[in-house]
Amino acid sequence: MPGQQASPVVPAPARSPEYDIQVAVTAGFLNHAIALAFSTGVLPSKFHLKFGAAEDPLGLSTSVDVDLSVSDVALFTEAGEAQLVGLRAKWSGTITIHVSLADWTIKTPGGDYIEPGVDQSFTVPFEGDFAATAKVILKQLDDNCILTISFAQLDQLDLARIGSLTPGADFTEVIRATIERIAVVALRKRITLPTLNGLPGSLATPAQALLDAQSAQIGATDFKVTSRADAESPDELQLLLQATQNLGQQSYQAVVSVGESGSDVAIALSVRFLTQILQDLWVGGVIPTQFDDKGQPSRDGPNWIERLSFSATDSGKLQLRVFAQRKVIGLPITVNVTLEFKPVISSGGIFANDVTVDLDLDVGWARATAGSALFFFLYQCLASVLIRSVADVLEPWADAMLADFLNGKGISLKRSVSWDGTPFKFDFSPSFVNVSAPEISFGVALNLHA
Repeated sequence: MPGQQASPVVPAPARSPEYDIQVAVTAGFLNHAIALAFSTGVLPSKFHLKFGAAEDPLGLSTSVDVDLSVSDVALFTEAGEAQLVGLRAKWSGTITIHVSLADWTIKTPGGDYIEPGVDQSFTVPFEGDFAATAKVILKQLDDNCILTISFAQLDQLDLARIGSLTPGADFTEVIRATIERIAVVALRKRITLPTLNGLPGSLATPAQALLDAQSAQIGATDFKVTSRADAESPDELQLLLQATQNLGQQSYQAVVSVGESGSDVAIALSVRFLTQILQDLWVGGVIPTQFDDKGQPSRDGPNWIERLSFSATDSGKLQLRVFAQRKVIGLPITVNVTLEFKPVISSGGIFANDVTVDLDLDVGWARATAGSALFFFLYQCLASVLIRSVADVLEPWADAMLADFLNGKGISLKRSVSWDGTPFKFDFSPSFVNVSAPEISFGVALNLHA
């Protein structure tokens, strides 16, 4: 009632999904991003090393220049290895050896003899293949999550050619070992992922930035490589997040693929976590509780929501219960409205299909209030998480958006967003939504371009 604090959201039945949040990115999409990064110069592909020595008494100086180019860089995964990610590439370049001898003057009784100096360079081209396997480790440091990629050794570093030489095994091994040492040292890097204003990339931002809710505080972060059921589809690299209040209820071994064909990113949210988020949004006033007779939020509206709860079923439907209240002749009347619906993705938006409405008392104001409650549930709990997960934020809701939804037009999720710090843009389009009792999962197709 107006002037009274709204009752808390009714919790959903407890279930035990693998993690509260699973964000899965396909290796195929990551390889496309890597190729684009190299082609646009965001990642360097050419390297130069130089070293030398001089012996002044002899007038001798030598130098060695190594020019190295890397191409065809791609990630690969190992079957059954949950935390290992491989990197393979082709490499080529030149080794230039420069020798300089100064003019040498020899004094003799018959006069000075000058031996001409030498200034000569030899260039030897080389090419080969590179492969390394790294262990991916995630560590939480205060509000930041640091990704450590540890390359213990190179799995493969083959020399296909060294100029026109026919070197022996010892010489080839010296060259290979030298380049291996350079590569391993260079690859032993601790990096922080770039900021994307949300999951899955912004491990360097506070974890609670996912949603403005206390329940969105992340207490554990893990990483796992999983295979999709379709053997021809690329493996998924999954970021696994567990809310602080649910620590100890996650199961690393039970984590499996969450994506489907046509999706580059898949996001699974536990119903338990969404219930906690809904509770926070309700108590914090993010979800309106007072409406007019058309279902529009209004501080002076005669209708308000007393309670709100939701649950999910294995039949693929969500059930939203709304306790709508209104004063009639000075007396409060509460109508219990149950909406059962199937969320679907169509034409870039999220819709509520197969909606069935059950009311204690079939009155228009209760239907309108329940319809608005459904909009804000989809908008704040599902759409906002999904959009923020790919570096965008939904614009503040407008009357027109709510009206469109109530008229069956859904909530549009198509976006084109920029990746801060790079020349890249994402064209974002949802591809699927699945509902089961433990969790709700979404799929997203991403067109990444410069």
